[in-house]
Amino acid sequence: MECYLARPYDRDGCRLAAERSIRVLYKKGINGEGQGVVVGGTLREDCVLSGVTWPGGVSFEQLGGAAETGTRFRYEVPGTVALHVDDMLIQGPSTLEFAGDKLRSLHGHYTWRGKQYRSYQMGPGGQIERDRE
Repeated sequence: MECYLARPYDRDGCRLAAERSIRVLYKKGINGEGQGVVVGGTLREDCVLSGVTWPGGVSFEQLGGAAETGTRFRYEVPGTVALHVDDMLIQGPSTLEFAGDKLRSLHGHYTWRGKQYRSYQMGPGGQIERDRE
């Protein structure tokens, strides 16, 4: 479904400014009717999701999550996009997973403190693992 937002939208971890267009998928109930819960989509313009400003062309998918950790989302970033997330410059195609506004993992090439990496993973205890190029 293509939507044009006449007013700001804030639901299920999606915070979108007014006057934005977005393609969304909604969760269906037992009777097949939409429940109004966003489960995925493709950003048509720059939008804020999970506390990050994403450019148009990025696709996202809700993975679930608990109330205490926040809704989990996975983002697919095309290869033509370069963006900054948590002091990292991400270049090229990548997949990022967030729990609420917290980055949990990143698979793709990125630069952090002048060094090249290809993956980022946050462990259950909050420890961060980075895989160097």
